[in-house]
Amino acid sequence: MLRQITRHRNVTQCLSALGDKSWLMAVAPPKNIDDPNAEPALEDIAGFLIPGNVAVKLHRGTWHAGPYFEDEEINFLNLELSDTNEVDHQNSLLAKRFGFALRFAL
Repeated sequence: MLRQITRHRNVTQCLSALGDKSWLMAVAPPKNIDDPNAEPALEDIAGFLIPGNVAVKLHRGTWHAGPYFEDEEINFLNLELSDTNEVDHQNSLLAKRFGFALRFAL
């Protein structure tokens, strides 16, 4: 269940699964990057099934949630600055804003 979505306003981020296992990610475009109070519109959020042999680059300010996966365990590469989640982490609490959580439909 997708209850919140996050963005990093100052850096890019790259994610890739190891072991050729597919995974899921939700994203929304990086609108109003300089506004620390901006939040994504519900209609801008899209979910994707990412093949296990694909790396994803998130541009600065891209809203994202995941990785989500059905396997018991998947190892990932996550390229970002060592302190990104401490100094550049903005959440949008979707369940609180809209009164429901989102779910991937496969």
